[in-house]
Amino acid sequence: MGLAAEAQVVAVTVLDSAARAAMPFAIVSLEDSAGARLAAELTDASGAAMLRAPAAGRFRLRVDRAGIAPHRGMLFGLGPGDTLRLTLRVPVRPRSLDAIRIVGASACAPSGSEGDIGSVWDAARTALFTSQRGAERAAPAIRVARFDRAVDRQGRVIEERVDTMVVRSAEPFRTLTPAVISRDGYRVVGETVDLLFAPDARTLLSDEFARDHCFRLVADPRAPELIGLSFAPTPGREVVDIAGTFWLDRETSLLDRVEYRYRNAGEDAEEAGAGGELLFGEVAPSIRGIVGWTVRTPRLGTARVRGARGEVSTRDTLVGLREEGALLSAAVSPAVESGPNAAAATGVVVGIVRDPSNPRGGLPVARAVVLGVGRGALTDSLGRFRIAGLPPGPATLRVDHERLRLYRVPSRVDLDVPSGDSVFVTLQLPAGRAALAVLCPTTDADVDGRGAVVARVVDASLGHGVASAAALATWRGRLLPTFVRAGAERGETDEIGHLVLCGLRAGVPVRIALAARGYRTGYATVSLVAGAVAEREIRLTPCAPHDHPSICPEP
Repeated sequence: MGLAAEAQVVAVTVLDSAARAAMPFAIVSLEDSAGARLAAELTDASGAAMLRAPAAGRFRLRVDRAGIAPHRGMLFGLGPGDTLRLTLRVPVRPRSLDAIRIVGASACAPSGSEGDIGSVWDAARTALFTSQRGAERAAPAIRVARFDRAVDRQGRVIEERVDTMVVRSAEPFRTLTPAVISRDGYRVVGETVDLLFAPDARTLLSDEFARDHCFRLVADPRAPELIGLSFAPTPGREVVDIAGTFWLDRETSLLDRVEYRYRNAGEDAEEAGAGGELLFGEVAPSIRGIVGWTVRTPRLGTARVRGARGEVSTRDTLVGLREEGALLSAAVSPAVESGPNAAAATGVVVGIVRDPSNPRGGLPVARAVVLGVGRGALTDSLGRFRIAGLPPGPATLRVDHERLRLYRVPSRVDLDVPSGDSVFVTLQLPAGRAALAVLCPTTDADVDGRGAVVARVVDASLGHGVASAAALATWRGRLLPTFVRAGAERGETDEIGHLVLCGLRAGVPVRIALAARGYRTGYATVSLVAGAVAEREIRLTPCAPHDHPSICPEP
Protein backbone atom coordinates (compact mmCIF):
# COMPACT_ATOMS: atom_id res chain seq x y z
CA MET A 1 0.00 0.00 0.00
CA GLY A 2 2.84 2.39 0.81
CA LEU A 3 4.39 1.91 -2.64
CA ALA A 4 1.09 2.59 -4.36
CA ALA A 5 0.51 5.71 -2.26
CA GLU A 6 3.94 7.11 -3.13
CA ALA A 7 3.72 6.38 -6.85
CA GLN A 8 4.56 9.24 -9.20
CA VAL A 9 1.78 9.67 -11.77
CA VAL A 10 1.51 11.77 -14.92
CA ALA A 11 -2.01 12.21 -16.33
CA VAL A 12 -1.74 13.68 -19.82
CA THR A 13 -4.24 14.78 -22.46
CA VAL A 14 -2.86 14.94 -26.01
CA LEU A 15 -4.40 17.43 -28.43
CA ASP A 16 -3.84 18.17 -32.12
CA SER A 17 -2.46 21.72 -31.92
CA ALA A 18 -3.99 22.78 -35.24
CA ALA A 19 -7.42 21.16 -35.00
CA ARG A 20 -7.58 21.62 -31.18
CA ALA A 21 -9.11 18.17 -31.00
CA ALA A 22 -8.21 15.07 -29.03
CA MET A 23 -5.58 12.74 -30.52
CA PRO A 24 -6.75 9.16 -29.88
CA PHE A 25 -4.55 6.07 -30.27
CA ALA A 26 -1.28 7.99 -29.95
CA ILE A 27 1.65 6.50 -28.03
CA VAL A 28 2.70 8.63 -25.04
CA SER A 29 6.10 7.66 -23.62
CA LEU A 30 7.66 8.81 -20.38
CA GLU A 31 11.40 9.39 -20.87
CA ASP A 32 14.10 10.30 -18.38
CA SER A 33 16.44 13.24 -18.96
CA ALA A 34 18.78 10.98 -21.01
CA GLY A 35 16.00 9.94 -23.40
CA ALA A 36 15.47 6.37 -22.09
CA ARG A 37 11.86 5.16 -22.24
CA LEU A 38 10.48 4.30 -18.78
CA ALA A 39 6.79 3.72 -19.58
CA ALA A 40 4.41 3.97 -22.52
CA GLU A 41 0.62 4.01 -22.95
CA LEU A 42 -1.89 4.52 -25.75
CA THR A 43 -4.28 7.46 -25.50
CA ASP A 44 -8.00 6.73 -25.37
CA ALA A 45 -10.77 8.27 -27.51
CA SER A 46 -10.47 11.56 -25.57
CA GLY A 47 -6.68 11.71 -26.01
CA ALA A 48 -6.00 10.84 -22.35
CA ALA A 49 -3.36 8.51 -20.93
CA MET A 50 -1.85 7.86 -17.50
CA LEU A 51 1.78 6.91 -16.86
CA ARG A 52 3.65 5.99 -13.69
CA ALA A 53 7.26 6.98 -13.07
CA PRO A 54 9.47 4.50 -11.18
CA ALA A 55 10.96 7.25 -9.00
CA ALA A 56 11.04 11.01 -8.54
CA GLY A 57 13.14 13.00 -11.01
CA ARG A 58 13.08 15.01 -14.21
CA PHE A 59 11.23 13.65 -17.22
CA ARG A 60 9.76 14.55 -20.59
CA LEU A 61 6.90 13.15 -22.67
CA ARG A 62 7.22 11.90 -26.21
CA VAL A 63 4.23 11.39 -28.54
CA ASP A 64 4.28 8.98 -31.50
CA ARG A 65 1.50 8.15 -33.88
CA ALA A 66 1.62 6.12 -37.08
CA GLY A 67 2.06 8.43 -40.03
CA ILE A 68 3.08 11.59 -38.15
CA ALA A 69 6.46 12.86 -36.96
CA PRO A 70 7.41 12.21 -33.28
CA HIS A 71 7.05 15.09 -30.82
CA ARG A 72 8.97 15.63 -27.55
CA GLY A 73 7.76 17.96 -24.83
CA MET A 74 9.77 20.05 -22.34
CA LEU A 75 11.50 18.61 -19.27
CA PHE A 76 9.48 18.69 -16.05
CA GLY A 77 10.05 17.65 -12.46
CA LEU A 78 8.13 15.04 -10.52
CA GLY A 79 8.50 14.68 -6.77
CA PRO A 80 7.81 11.64 -4.55
CA GLY A 81 4.11 10.76 -4.66
CA ASP A 82 3.25 13.63 -7.03
CA THR A 83 0.36 13.49 -9.49
CA LEU A 84 0.89 15.87 -12.39
CA ARG A 85 -1.82 16.74 -14.92
CA LEU A 86 -0.60 18.00 -18.30
CA THR A 87 -2.13 18.99 -21.61
CA LEU A 88 0.23 18.40 -24.52
CA ARG A 89 -0.50 20.16 -27.82
CA VAL A 90 1.19 18.28 -30.64
CA PRO A 91 1.85 19.75 -34.10
CA VAL A 92 0.77 17.20 -36.72
CA ARG A 93 3.54 16.92 -39.30
CA PRO A 94 3.46 14.03 -41.78
CA ARG A 95 6.17 11.47 -41.19
CA SER A 96 7.81 10.38 -44.43
CA LEU A 97 10.61 7.93 -45.16
CA ASP A 98 10.81 9.00 -48.80
CA ALA A 99 14.10 10.90 -48.35
CA ILE A 100 15.98 7.73 -47.33
CA ARG A 101 18.13 6.38 -50.15
CA ILE A 102 19.64 2.89 -50.11
CA VAL A 103 22.97 2.57 -51.89
CA GLY A 104 24.44 -0.95 -52.06
CA ALA A 105 24.20 -3.59 -49.34
CA SER A 106 24.88 -2.46 -45.79
CA ALA A 107 26.11 -4.48 -42.84
CA CYS A 108 23.60 -5.88 -40.35
CA ALA A 109 23.53 -3.37 -37.47
CA PRO A 110 22.12 -3.51 -33.91
CA SER A 111 18.57 -2.28 -33.31
CA GLY A 112 19.80 0.77 -31.39
CA SER A 113 21.57 2.20 -34.42
CA GLU A 114 21.16 5.87 -35.22
CA GLY A 115 20.42 7.42 -38.60
CA ASP A 116 18.22 5.89 -41.28
CA ILE A 117 18.05 2.41 -39.71
CA GLY A 118 16.95 3.96 -36.42
CA SER A 119 14.26 6.06 -38.15
CA VAL A 120 12.72 3.09 -39.98
CA TRP A 121 12.94 0.83 -36.90
CA ASP A 122 11.25 3.56 -34.85
CA ALA A 123 8.40 3.83 -37.38
CA ALA A 124 7.97 0.03 -37.39
CA ARG A 125 7.88 -0.15 -33.58
CA THR A 126 5.29 2.64 -33.48
CA ALA A 127 3.04 0.62 -35.76
CA LEU A 128 3.56 -2.58 -33.77
CA PHE A 129 2.88 -0.90 -30.42
CA THR A 130 -0.30 0.72 -31.76
CA SER A 131 -1.43 -2.62 -33.17
CA GLN A 132 -0.87 -4.46 -29.89
CA ARG A 133 -2.28 -1.90 -27.46
CA GLY A 134 -5.04 -0.75 -29.80
CA ALA A 135 -6.35 -4.29 -30.18
CA GLU A 136 -6.20 -4.77 -26.38
CA ARG A 137 -8.00 -1.47 -25.79
CA ALA A 138 -10.77 -1.79 -28.36
CA ALA A 139 -11.08 -5.61 -28.59
CA PRO A 140 -13.78 -5.32 -31.27
CA ALA A 141 -15.68 -8.38 -32.37
CA ILE A 142 -14.07 -9.27 -35.67
CA ARG A 143 -15.24 -11.81 -38.25
CA VAL A 144 -12.32 -13.69 -39.75
CA ALA A 145 -11.92 -16.38 -42.35
CA ARG A 146 -9.45 -18.96 -41.06
CA PHE A 147 -7.87 -21.33 -43.54
CA ASP A 148 -5.79 -24.48 -43.31
CA ARG A 149 -4.38 -25.85 -46.54
CA ALA A 150 -1.87 -28.43 -47.75
CA VAL A 151 0.54 -27.29 -50.49
CA ASP A 152 2.88 -29.52 -52.47
CA ARG A 153 6.54 -28.70 -53.24
CA GLN A 154 5.52 -26.93 -56.47
CA GLY A 155 3.22 -24.54 -54.58
CA ARG A 156 -0.07 -26.17 -55.67
CA VAL A 157 -2.92 -26.30 -53.16
CA ILE A 158 -3.99 -29.95 -52.86
CA GLU A 159 -6.34 -29.66 -49.89
CA GLU A 160 -8.02 -26.70 -48.16
CA ARG A 161 -10.45 -26.07 -45.34
CA VAL A 162 -11.91 -22.61 -44.60
CA ASP A 163 -14.05 -21.61 -41.61
CA THR A 164 -15.52 -18.21 -40.76
CA MET A 165 -15.90 -17.18 -37.14
CA VAL A 166 -16.22 -14.17 -34.85
CA VAL A 167 -13.31 -13.58 -32.48
CA ARG A 168 -12.77 -11.03 -29.72
CA SER A 169 -9.22 -11.88 -28.71
CA ALA A 170 -6.69 -9.08 -29.13
CA GLU A 171 -4.16 -11.68 -30.24
CA PRO A 172 -4.52 -13.04 -33.79
CA PHE A 173 -3.00 -16.37 -32.75
CA ARG A 174 -1.22 -17.94 -29.79
CA THR A 175 2.54 -18.05 -29.66
CA LEU A 176 5.36 -18.43 -27.15
CA THR A 177 6.50 -15.65 -24.83
CA PRO A 178 9.47 -13.52 -26.00
CA ALA A 179 11.62 -14.85 -23.14
CA VAL A 180 10.99 -18.49 -24.13
CA ILE A 181 11.62 -17.74 -27.82
CA SER A 182 14.88 -15.98 -26.97
CA ARG A 183 16.06 -18.95 -24.92
CA ASP A 184 14.69 -21.94 -26.89
CA GLY A 185 13.72 -20.60 -30.33
CA TYR A 186 10.46 -20.97 -32.26
CA ARG A 187 10.41 -24.78 -32.24
CA VAL A 188 8.89 -26.95 -29.52
CA VAL A 189 9.73 -30.66 -29.75
CA GLY A 190 6.90 -32.92 -28.55
CA GLU A 191 6.59 -36.67 -28.17
CA THR A 192 4.83 -37.16 -31.51
CA VAL A 193 5.22 -33.89 -33.42
CA ASP A 194 7.45 -30.83 -33.66
CA LEU A 195 5.68 -27.46 -33.59
CA LEU A 196 6.93 -24.25 -35.20
CA PHE A 197 5.47 -21.09 -33.66
CA ALA A 198 5.09 -17.68 -35.31
CA PRO A 199 5.90 -14.15 -34.10
CA ASP A 200 3.17 -11.67 -33.19
CA ALA A 201 3.29 -7.92 -32.47
CA ARG A 202 4.32 -8.53 -28.85
CA THR A 203 7.22 -10.74 -29.95
CA LEU A 204 8.51 -8.25 -32.52
CA LEU A 205 8.26 -5.38 -30.01
CA SER A 206 10.16 -7.18 -27.27
CA ASP A 207 13.63 -6.29 -26.03
CA GLU A 208 14.57 -9.93 -26.59
CA PHE A 209 13.78 -9.72 -30.31
CA ALA A 210 15.83 -6.52 -30.67
CA ARG A 211 18.75 -8.08 -28.78
CA ASP A 212 18.72 -11.36 -30.77
CA HIS A 213 18.63 -9.74 -34.25
CA CYS A 214 20.52 -7.24 -36.35
CA PHE A 215 19.02 -4.93 -38.97
CA ARG A 216 19.75 -3.31 -42.35
CA LEU A 217 17.81 -1.31 -44.93
CA VAL A 218 16.71 -2.98 -48.18
CA ALA A 219 14.66 -2.05 -51.25
CA ASP A 220 12.68 -3.99 -53.83
CA PRO A 221 12.78 -2.49 -57.35
CA ARG A 222 9.35 -4.04 -58.02
CA ALA A 223 7.82 -1.98 -55.17
CA PRO A 224 9.62 1.41 -55.09
CA GLU A 225 6.88 2.88 -52.89
CA LEU A 226 8.07 0.66 -49.99
CA ILE A 227 11.20 0.67 -47.86
CA GLY A 228 12.32 -2.47 -46.07
CA LEU A 229 14.06 -3.05 -42.75
CA SER A 230 15.39 -6.60 -42.88
CA PHE A 231 16.35 -8.53 -39.76
CA ALA A 232 18.46 -11.64 -39.20
CA PRO A 233 19.57 -13.60 -36.13
CA THR A 234 22.80 -12.39 -34.60
CA PRO A 235 25.88 -14.48 -35.53
CA GLY A 236 26.23 -17.64 -33.46
CA ARG A 237 22.53 -17.99 -32.62
CA GLU A 238 21.80 -21.70 -33.20
CA VAL A 239 18.15 -22.16 -32.10
CA VAL A 240 15.32 -22.06 -34.65
CA ASP A 241 14.82 -18.35 -35.32
CA ILE A 242 13.40 -16.07 -38.02
CA ALA A 243 14.87 -13.70 -40.61
CA GLY A 244 12.68 -11.37 -42.63
CA THR A 245 11.69 -7.81 -43.46
CA PHE A 246 9.43 -5.06 -42.15
CA TRP A 247 7.95 -3.31 -45.22
CA LEU A 248 6.77 0.28 -44.68
CA ASP A 249 5.17 2.82 -47.00
CA ARG A 250 7.77 5.48 -47.82
CA GLU A 251 5.26 8.33 -48.02
CA THR A 252 3.20 7.65 -44.89
CA SER A 253 5.67 5.52 -42.84
CA LEU A 254 2.76 3.10 -42.14
CA LEU A 255 3.65 -0.57 -41.71
CA ASP A 256 2.42 -2.59 -44.68
CA ARG A 257 3.47 -6.10 -43.70
CA VAL A 258 6.11 -8.24 -42.01
CA GLU A 259 7.40 -11.28 -43.86
CA TYR A 260 9.77 -13.87 -42.42
CA ARG A 261 11.38 -17.26 -42.93
CA TYR A 262 12.64 -19.76 -40.41
CA ARG A 263 16.36 -20.23 -39.87
CA ASN A 264 18.02 -23.37 -38.48
CA ALA A 265 14.82 -25.35 -39.16
CA GLY A 266 16.45 -27.78 -41.61
CA GLU A 267 17.54 -27.50 -45.24
CA ASP A 268 14.33 -28.93 -46.71
CA ALA A 269 12.11 -26.58 -44.72
CA GLU A 270 14.16 -23.52 -45.60
CA GLU A 271 14.36 -24.38 -49.30
CA ALA A 272 10.58 -24.94 -49.41
CA GLY A 273 9.98 -21.45 -47.97
CA ALA A 274 8.77 -22.26 -44.44
CA GLY A 275 7.86 -18.96 -42.82
CA GLY A 276 4.95 -16.56 -43.00
CA GLU A 277 3.71 -12.99 -43.04
CA LEU A 278 1.64 -10.52 -41.02
CA LEU A 279 -0.52 -8.07 -43.00
CA PHE A 280 -1.40 -4.69 -41.46
CA GLY A 281 -4.41 -2.48 -42.11
CA GLU A 282 -7.40 -0.88 -40.39
CA VAL A 283 -9.08 -3.33 -37.99
CA ALA A 284 -11.55 -0.73 -36.66
CA PRO A 285 -12.02 3.03 -37.12
CA SER A 286 -8.69 4.78 -36.33
CA ILE A 287 -7.09 1.48 -35.23
CA ARG A 288 -4.49 -0.17 -37.41
CA GLY A 289 -3.49 -3.72 -36.64
CA ILE A 290 -3.01 -7.20 -38.02
CA VAL A 291 -5.66 -7.87 -40.69
CA GLY A 292 -4.23 -11.13 -41.99
CA TRP A 293 -1.56 -13.69 -41.23
CA THR A 294 -0.11 -16.86 -42.70
CA VAL A 295 2.24 -19.45 -41.21
CA ARG A 296 3.90 -22.01 -43.50
CA THR A 297 5.39 -25.07 -41.78
CA PRO A 298 6.94 -28.25 -43.24
CA ARG A 299 4.62 -31.15 -44.14
CA LEU A 300 6.36 -34.50 -43.91
CA GLY A 301 5.61 -37.81 -45.59
CA THR A 302 7.21 -41.24 -45.77
CA ALA A 303 9.53 -42.20 -48.64
CA ARG A 304 10.79 -45.70 -49.50
CA VAL A 305 14.55 -45.81 -50.05
CA ARG A 306 16.41 -48.72 -51.68
CA GLY A 307 19.93 -49.31 -50.40
CA ALA A 308 23.06 -50.45 -52.28
CA ARG A 309 22.28 -54.13 -51.55
CA GLY A 310 18.65 -53.87 -52.56
CA GLU A 311 17.28 -53.50 -49.03
CA VAL A 312 14.28 -51.17 -48.66
CA SER A 313 13.83 -48.75 -45.78
CA THR A 314 11.58 -45.80 -45.05
CA ARG A 315 12.44 -42.27 -44.00
CA ASP A 316 10.63 -39.00 -43.43
CA THR A 317 10.82 -36.59 -46.35
CA LEU A 318 9.41 -33.14 -47.07
CA VAL A 319 6.34 -33.41 -49.31
CA GLY A 320 5.22 -29.79 -49.11
CA LEU A 321 4.02 -27.14 -46.69
CA ARG A 322 1.06 -26.65 -44.40
CA GLU A 323 -0.36 -23.12 -44.59
CA GLU A 324 -2.43 -21.84 -41.70
CA GLY A 325 -3.78 -18.34 -41.41
CA ALA A 326 -6.67 -15.94 -41.35
CA LEU A 327 -7.96 -12.87 -43.16
CA LEU A 328 -10.05 -10.15 -41.55
CA SER A 329 -13.53 -10.00 -43.03
CA ALA A 330 -15.15 -7.15 -41.10
CA ALA A 331 -15.69 -5.69 -37.65
CA VAL A 332 -18.99 -7.04 -36.36
CA SER A 333 -21.68 -4.67 -35.16
CA PRO A 334 -23.38 -5.98 -32.00
CA ALA A 335 -26.77 -5.30 -33.61
CA VAL A 336 -25.89 -7.57 -36.54
CA GLU A 337 -24.26 -10.20 -34.37
CA SER A 338 -27.04 -10.77 -31.86
CA GLY A 339 -29.95 -8.44 -32.61
CA PRO A 340 -33.42 -9.41 -33.78
CA ASN A 341 -32.50 -8.85 -37.44
CA ALA A 342 -29.42 -11.10 -37.37
CA ALA A 343 -31.10 -13.90 -39.31
CA ALA A 344 -32.14 -11.52 -42.10
CA ALA A 345 -28.72 -9.87 -42.47
CA THR A 346 -27.08 -10.01 -45.88
CA GLY A 347 -23.96 -12.01 -46.63
CA VAL A 348 -20.40 -11.07 -47.49
CA VAL A 349 -17.79 -12.56 -49.83
CA VAL A 350 -14.22 -11.89 -48.76
CA GLY A 351 -11.16 -13.27 -50.50
CA ILE A 352 -7.64 -12.91 -51.74
CA VAL A 353 -5.95 -13.49 -55.10
CA ARG A 354 -2.40 -14.66 -54.42
CA ASP A 355 0.43 -13.85 -56.84
CA PRO A 356 3.86 -15.21 -55.82
CA SER A 357 5.60 -12.96 -58.39
CA ASN A 358 4.33 -9.80 -56.65
CA PRO A 359 6.54 -8.58 -53.77
CA ARG A 360 3.37 -7.94 -51.74
CA GLY A 361 2.10 -11.47 -52.37
CA GLY A 362 -1.24 -10.54 -53.94
CA LEU A 363 -2.62 -9.61 -57.35
CA PRO A 364 -3.91 -6.00 -57.38
CA VAL A 365 -6.66 -4.53 -59.60
CA ALA A 366 -8.35 -7.84 -60.32
CA ARG A 367 -12.12 -7.42 -60.76
CA ALA A 368 -14.30 -9.61 -58.53
CA VAL A 369 -18.04 -9.67 -59.39
CA VAL A 370 -20.95 -11.69 -58.03
CA LEU A 371 -22.94 -12.55 -61.15
CA GLY A 372 -26.61 -11.67 -61.30
CA VAL A 373 -26.37 -9.29 -58.32
CA GLY A 374 -24.39 -6.42 -59.81
CA ARG A 375 -22.01 -6.10 -56.88
CA GLY A 376 -18.26 -6.25 -57.21
CA ALA A 377 -14.90 -4.93 -56.01
CA LEU A 378 -11.31 -4.49 -57.13
CA THR A 379 -8.53 -6.25 -55.27
CA ASP A 380 -6.23 -3.96 -53.28
CA SER A 381 -2.41 -3.90 -53.34
CA LEU A 382 -2.35 -7.11 -51.27
CA GLY A 383 -4.81 -8.92 -53.55
CA ARG A 384 -7.71 -8.69 -51.07
CA PHE A 385 -11.34 -7.93 -51.88
CA ARG A 386 -14.64 -7.72 -50.00
CA ILE A 387 -18.16 -7.68 -51.46
CA ALA A 388 -20.99 -6.99 -49.00
CA GLY A 389 -24.76 -6.70 -49.23
CA LEU A 390 -25.33 -10.06 -50.94
CA PRO A 391 -28.53 -12.07 -50.67
CA PRO A 392 -28.00 -15.43 -48.97
CA GLY A 393 -27.99 -18.57 -51.05
CA PRO A 394 -26.17 -19.99 -54.08
CA ALA A 395 -24.08 -17.50 -56.07
CA THR A 396 -21.30 -17.43 -58.66
CA LEU A 397 -18.22 -15.27 -58.23
CA ARG A 398 -16.18 -14.27 -61.27
CA VAL A 399 -12.66 -12.87 -60.85
CA ASP A 400 -11.09 -11.41 -63.97
CA HIS A 401 -7.52 -10.30 -64.72
CA GLU A 402 -5.23 -10.85 -67.66
CA ARG A 403 -2.74 -12.75 -65.51
CA LEU A 404 -5.45 -15.15 -64.36
CA ARG A 405 -6.36 -15.77 -67.99
CA LEU A 406 -2.70 -16.17 -68.98
CA TYR A 407 -2.08 -18.89 -66.34
CA ARG A 408 -5.48 -20.51 -66.94
CA VAL A 409 -6.65 -20.07 -63.36
CA PRO A 410 -10.40 -20.91 -63.14
CA SER A 411 -12.14 -17.54 -62.84
CA ARG A 412 -15.59 -18.74 -61.71
CA VAL A 413 -16.25 -19.99 -58.19
CA ASP A 414 -19.60 -21.38 -57.04
CA LEU A 415 -20.52 -20.15 -53.57
CA ASP A 416 -23.16 -20.62 -50.93
CA VAL A 417 -23.47 -17.17 -49.30
CA PRO A 418 -24.55 -17.51 -45.64
CA SER A 419 -27.09 -15.15 -44.09
CA GLY A 420 -25.42 -12.58 -41.88
CA ASP A 421 -22.01 -14.20 -42.30
CA SER A 422 -19.12 -14.28 -44.74
CA VAL A 423 -17.66 -16.85 -47.11
CA PHE A 424 -13.94 -16.91 -47.90
CA VAL A 425 -12.41 -17.46 -51.35
CA THR A 426 -8.78 -17.96 -52.38
CA LEU A 427 -7.41 -17.88 -55.91
CA GLN A 428 -3.78 -18.82 -56.44
CA LEU A 429 -1.54 -18.02 -59.39
CA PRO A 430 1.04 -20.77 -59.96
CA ALA A 431 4.74 -20.25 -59.37
CA GLY A 432 7.99 -21.95 -60.32
CA ARG A 433 7.62 -25.34 -61.97
CA ALA A 434 3.85 -25.23 -61.58
CA ALA A 435 3.72 -22.02 -63.66
CA LEU A 436 6.09 -23.53 -66.24
CA ALA A 437 3.90 -26.65 -66.51
CA VAL A 438 0.84 -24.48 -67.28
CA LEU A 439 2.53 -22.27 -69.89
CA CYS A 440 4.81 -24.88 -71.45
CA PRO A 441 3.44 -28.38 -70.80
CA THR A 442 5.96 -29.99 -73.20
CA THR A 443 9.05 -28.40 -71.60
CA ASP A 444 10.97 -30.76 -69.34
CA ALA A 445 13.19 -28.50 -67.24
CA ASP A 446 14.76 -31.44 -65.41
CA VAL A 447 16.25 -32.87 -68.61
CA ASP A 448 18.04 -29.89 -70.10
CA GLY A 449 17.83 -26.96 -67.69
CA ARG A 450 15.03 -25.11 -69.46
CA GLY A 451 12.84 -22.18 -68.52
CA ALA A 452 10.35 -19.76 -70.07
CA VAL A 453 9.75 -16.05 -70.53
CA VAL A 454 6.40 -14.31 -70.29
CA ALA A 455 6.57 -10.80 -71.70
CA ARG A 456 4.02 -8.03 -71.92
CA VAL A 457 4.94 -6.11 -75.08
CA VAL A 458 3.55 -2.56 -74.91
CA ASP A 459 3.56 0.64 -76.92
CA ALA A 460 6.12 2.95 -75.27
CA SER A 461 3.97 6.03 -75.95
CA LEU A 462 0.43 4.90 -75.13
CA GLY A 463 1.03 1.83 -72.93
CA HIS A 464 -1.35 -0.53 -74.74
CA GLY A 465 -0.34 -4.06 -75.74
CA VAL A 466 1.23 -4.62 -79.17
CA ALA A 467 -0.42 -7.53 -80.99
CA SER A 468 1.24 -9.80 -83.60
CA ALA A 469 4.80 -8.79 -82.74
CA ALA A 470 7.28 -11.42 -83.96
CA ALA A 471 9.87 -12.57 -81.40
CA LEU A 472 13.17 -14.39 -81.79
CA ALA A 473 15.04 -15.60 -78.67
CA THR A 474 18.64 -16.71 -79.17
CA TRP A 475 21.50 -17.83 -76.95
CA ARG A 476 25.12 -18.68 -77.63
CA GLY A 477 26.79 -22.01 -77.01
CA ARG A 478 29.75 -22.58 -74.69
CA LEU A 479 31.99 -25.39 -73.51
CA LEU A 480 32.88 -24.41 -69.95
CA PRO A 481 31.97 -24.68 -67.13
CA THR A 482 29.20 -26.83 -68.61
CA PHE A 483 28.49 -27.56 -72.25
CA VAL A 484 25.61 -25.50 -73.71
CA ARG A 485 24.44 -25.84 -77.29
CA ALA A 486 23.48 -22.61 -79.08
CA GLY A 487 19.79 -22.35 -79.83
CA ALA A 488 16.81 -20.24 -80.78
CA GLU A 489 13.05 -20.11 -80.20
CA ARG A 490 10.37 -18.10 -82.02
CA GLY A 491 7.04 -16.72 -80.87
CA GLU A 492 4.39 -14.06 -81.43
CA THR A 493 2.38 -11.79 -79.13
CA ASP A 494 -1.36 -12.38 -78.76
CA GLU A 495 -4.14 -9.83 -79.21
CA ILE A 496 -3.34 -8.02 -75.92
CA GLY A 497 0.46 -8.11 -76.27
CA HIS A 498 1.33 -11.22 -74.26
CA LEU A 499 4.29 -13.27 -75.43
CA VAL A 500 5.21 -16.75 -74.14
CA LEU A 501 8.55 -18.28 -75.13
CA CYS A 502 9.15 -21.85 -73.96
CA GLY A 503 12.18 -24.13 -74.01
CA LEU A 504 14.74 -21.37 -73.41
CA ARG A 505 18.14 -22.35 -72.05
CA ALA A 506 18.67 -21.52 -68.38
CA GLY A 507 21.95 -20.29 -66.96
CA VAL A 508 23.07 -18.25 -70.01
CA PRO A 509 21.98 -14.82 -71.31
CA VAL A 510 19.02 -15.09 -73.70
CA ARG A 511 18.54 -12.21 -76.15
CA ILE A 512 15.01 -11.47 -77.38
CA ALA A 513 14.44 -9.41 -80.54
CA LEU A 514 10.94 -8.09 -81.28
CA ALA A 515 9.62 -6.74 -84.57
CA ALA A 516 6.13 -5.34 -85.15
CA ARG A 517 4.61 -3.35 -88.00
CA GLY A 518 4.94 0.37 -87.27
CA TYR A 519 7.49 -0.05 -84.45
CA ARG A 520 11.24 0.10 -84.12
CA THR A 521 12.90 -3.24 -83.42
CA GLY A 522 13.08 -3.86 -79.66
CA TYR A 523 15.52 -5.95 -77.65
CA ALA A 524 15.70 -7.45 -74.18
CA THR A 525 18.16 -9.78 -72.43
CA VAL A 526 17.11 -12.18 -69.68
CA SER A 527 18.81 -14.84 -67.57
CA LEU A 528 16.64 -17.80 -66.63
CA VAL A 529 16.54 -20.25 -63.77
CA ALA A 530 15.80 -23.85 -64.70
CA GLY A 531 12.19 -24.78 -64.06
CA ALA A 532 11.08 -21.15 -63.58
CA VAL A 533 9.22 -18.48 -65.52
CA ALA A 534 10.73 -15.00 -65.92
CA GLU A 535 8.28 -12.14 -66.41
CA ARG A 536 9.23 -8.94 -68.26
CA GLU A 537 7.67 -5.85 -69.78
CA ILE A 538 9.20 -4.87 -73.13
CA ARG A 539 8.44 -1.46 -74.62
CA LEU A 540 8.42 -0.86 -78.37
CA THR A 541 8.88 2.66 -79.75
CA PRO A 542 6.57 3.68 -82.61
CA CYS A 543 8.32 4.46 -85.92
CA ALA A 544 8.81 8.09 -86.88
CA PRO A 545 8.25 9.32 -90.48
CA HIS A 546 11.98 9.93 -91.02
CA ASP A 547 13.18 6.52 -89.65
CA HIS A 548 15.40 4.52 -92.02
CA PRO A 549 14.15 1.01 -92.98
CA SER A 550 17.09 -0.48 -91.10
CA ILE A 551 15.66 1.01 -87.87
CA CYS A 552 12.02 0.23 -88.60
CA PRO A 553 12.00 -2.89 -90.81
CA GLU A 554 8.82 -4.66 -91.78
CA PRO A 555 8.44 -7.82 -89.64
